[in-house]
Amino acid sequence: MNKGKLYTTGVLVGAVVGLATAMLLQRNADQNDGQLHVSSSDLLQTSLGIISAMRGVAALGAKTA
Repeated sequence: MNKGKLYTTGVLVGAVVGLATAMLLQRNADQNDGQLHVSSSDLLQTSLGIISAMRGVAALGAKTA
């Protein structure tokens, strides 16, 4: 796969995932009288999950010995 196509696909997938996440956060805020309650531990867990998923995706393209 060439770099341009790979980057374009990555950007589009990231934009769609980001939009879906924003929509879900907004829906949760609407259900809680417009207040969004996100704790530090929730953010940390989510960040670690995202990093883990990124490492998994990166490993898909790695050559095995």
